[in-house]
Amino acid sequence: MENMEKYVVICYAVHEEKIERYKTFDNKKDAYIFVKEDSQNLYKQKSHNSDDDWNAKIDFTCGDDGVAYLSVDDKEYIWTWEVIEIN
Repeated sequence: MENMEKYVVICYAVHEEKIERYKTFDNKKDAYIFVKEDSQNLYKQKSHNSDDDWNAKIDFTCGDDGVAYLSVDDKEYIWTWEVIEIN
C-alpha cells in the first residue's frame, strides 16, 4: 500500500482568532521549508514597515521542528505556524 501521508502547514492569527492561511504538502521537508520561508517573510514585512522603536517590540522564533512564532507590538498581534501530519 502506498504511503499517503500529507503535511498541512497552518498559520494561525491568534489576535484575530482565525486561520490566516494553510497549505498542504506531500512531504515533511517541504512543509518545514514553507514554515521557515513564510514566517520569515512576514517577519521581514512587519519589521521593514515599522520604525526602530516598534522593531524592539517584535518577537520572532522559527525552529527546525516545523514551528514558528511571531508577535508584534508587545503581543498585540500574534501569528503561529505549525506542521500537522495527516495519515
